[in-house]
Amino acid sequence: MFKTNCKCPRCGGILYTQTEYGDYSYQCQNCDEDFYDFEVTDTEGLEDTHNVFVPVECMAAEYPIEDQCYIIPIQEFRALENVKLITE
Repeated sequence: MFKTNCKCPRCGGILYTQTEYGDYSYQCQNCDEDFYDFEVTDTEGLEDTHNVFVPVECMAAEYPIEDQCYIIPIQEFRALENVKLITE
């Protein structure tokens, strides 16, 4: 589960990636709700710039870095979900 730049439509909290329930892309840890892509906007109110923040130590990739995290578009992140992330 990784932090995203999307906000919860219910409570406004930051959403995290969700892989446990397959169809849902995001989960809010504040209100314990799951959401689809089309239900959320990013923190700037945009619907098409959903990004995932993956800590630098979890993978080796060439994506923009901010606050020691790679910024990966959600569509590309889904393709990486089947790739084992470095956890050591």
